[in-house]
Amino acid sequence: MEQGKPTKTESPLRRFVLIVEDEQEFADLLARHLSSEGYRPIICPKIPEAIQKLRVQKFHCVLLDMRLEHGSGERIIDELRDARGGYNHRTPIIVISAYLDGPLVKRIRANITDILVKPFDFKALTQRLESLPPAA
Repeated sequence: MEQGKPTKTESPLRRFVLIVEDEQEFADLLARHLSSEGYRPIICPKIPEAIQKLRVQKFHCVLLDMRLEHGSGERIIDELRDARGGYNHRTPIIVISAYLDGPLVKRIRANITDILVKPFDFKALTQRLESLPPAA
């Protein structure tokens, strides 16, 4: 067994990763990589679809692009961190984006776990996922 990889005896929640990304080709690449590392990725290209998934399922982590076709990823951050929304508001959020400016990072920094700037090495993503605590 490779160190850090999810095991069959580990909580299945540890394995689910929500990918909120509207660039289908990149989302598919991410999903293939995560699957090869033992995770169970779910792709949601639209904000309303992602919010609905977060209402009904717990995830080990959310990988979130900030510039989506139908709005800003900030909406998902705000909704997920609102404990009254019925979400698992402690779910780690890793922002994956090529378009980050100083004011945006300042606004979201307190409510996210990490940032990966596109393009990034998939090994760096795997290391960050492996460093997250197991989902409860």
